[in-house]
Amino acid sequence: MPSFGFTLHIKSVVKILVYIMGLVFFVLLSIYIMIHFFTIDGMCKNRIIKQISLPSLNKKVIIFERNCGATTSFNTQVSIIGLNEALANK
Repeated sequence: MPSFGFTLHIKSVVKILVYIMGLVFFVLLSIYIMIHFFTIDGMCKNRIIKQISLPSLNKKVIIFERNCGATTSFNTQVSIIGLNEALANK
């Protein structure tokens, strides 16, 4: 068997693979945390100001305030949704 001036030890290869897998896991976990916890929708909250039911139309009107934290100002919005629906946080 030809020698190329170096030998690979199984323990060294395993250590390198474990290090790479740990690094990949850390990067993927970091991306997940950033997407899940730091997106704008995750920080936003709705505060319902008034809700008006329209049974003849099977709808309800919701007037609410949307607040996405200190870096943005709040705003007032209106949604018309089904009577049995909940206001989504989007």
